[in-house]
Amino acid sequence: MAVDIGAGSGRIFTGAYDGKRLTIAEECRFFHKSITVRGESYLNFLGIWDAVKDGMMSCLAKKQVPSSIGFDSFAPDFCMVDGEGTFFGNILSYRTMLATNILEEIYQKVSAWELFGYAGVQGNEILMLPQLLYLLRGKQGWILERCQAFPLVNAIEYLLTGVCSMDFTTASVSMLWDNKSQRFSDKLLKTYFDKTDFLPEVQKNQSIKGHISHLCGEEDLSGIPVVNSGVHDTAMATYALDMMAHGQLCMNCGTWTSLSIVVEQPVIHREAFSCGLTNYGLPSGKYMFGTVMLGMFYLQECKAEWASMGKVYSYEELTEMAMCSRVFCMDLDDTILSEKQYAMTHRIALYFTRRHREAPATIGEYVRCIIESLVLKYSKIIKLLERASGRQISKIYLGGGGIKSVLLRKRMQEELGKEIICVTSEVTVVGNLLSQLIALGELTEDDAEQVLRASL
Repeated sequence: MAVDIGAGSGRIFTGAYDGKRLTIAEECRFFHKSITVRGESYLNFLGIWDAVKDGMMSCLAKKQVPSSIGFDSFAPDFCMVDGEGTFFGNILSYRTMLATNILEEIYQKVSAWELFGYAGVQGNEILMLPQLLYLLRGKQGWILERCQAFPLVNAIEYLLTGVCSMDFTTASVSMLWDNKSQRFSDKLLKTYFDKTDFLPEVQKNQSIKGHISHLCGEEDLSGIPVVNSGVHDTAMATYALDMMAHGQLCMNCGTWTSLSIVVEQPVIHREAFSCGLTNYGLPSGKYMFGTVMLGMFYLQECKAEWASMGKVYSYEELTEMAMCSRVFCMDLDDTILSEKQYAMTHRIALYFTRRHREAPATIGEYVRCIIESLVLKYSKIIKLLERASGRQISKIYLGGGGIKSVLLRKRMQEELGKEIICVTSEVTVVGNLLSQLIALGELTEDDAEQVLRASL
């Protein structure tokens, strides 16, 4: 069983392996939303926990007891748990961090370049170090004195098994990880915190974390192994894509888009740093070198806006409108596109009117503008990756929901000049399930590629 928790929804899949092929099925889906109080956004952790448990129970009612369960998630957000297993405080959502100046405070003690040297991670407000320091700023800072901090999914695993640990994929992007020692950096912890023992042990991925305890409240789940398959969903997707890509470009396109190549060790040099490229740990212990950017998010926002006005269209219908529309293009790095006080279509229109250019006028033109702009940014990132890595990229292995967009694939093919191989829209779930099979001893790393190819 694979539990995939996204930014606003979650899905539970089951996978069956017959010795040659893996087949998957979506069993249920649930929704959750952040809760805003006095300008700060929080995760509804108890709601997510309840939905996950109910979803797992509903799967058990329809299927046999699974051989294992693995979790992955979008979130760097973390929980605070004391030595008695009690959860303290509300879980701050990464959305709160987007409006802070916390990185400036961080760089006053350790420069951005020096921080990059530890694990090759670019500073980002939503990661663990900034979130911990934001906590210290507020009235909940005392919690660090008596609790341990670990990410959302690790907290769910803890409630199921009683085992308190983090995993490598999330630790590697905490801005506190030291790749050379393969542990959290004592120097960084002592630089930023008075108390430094609030982070739990980091457990190797693709290993059994523990077994579901009867204490979780559902006897029918007791005894099922929980696999530390790899919590970071972007890393999980890239891990699966690279089984076929073998060092060529892995691209997972959904609400967010990741573009990366897989390397044995983090790429840490001035060129990579100045290009804004970063390194994320994979379940295998390797690293993805590249970047993560907003992807189909822009289209999702517009689609929801149009639906609120009674203009309900499927993605297929939107694509048809765009195919025969005029071409517009914008720079997705422009700050106007992140100004939350405006609806997305208004942000896009402002981008053009501020430049005294004609703005999109029809729904099709807005969709076309988003697709063209994404392809333009993809092209820029790929050139930066080639320059910083010294690799020539000739193929793109594509996964995620964006794989279904005919227009996106067509424009990528025309503009990027690379061969595009579509893998699967459910590449994150596939990576999760393959990691579980490796942890259970059903597959080796070398076997996994053959199983993936046979299953597609």
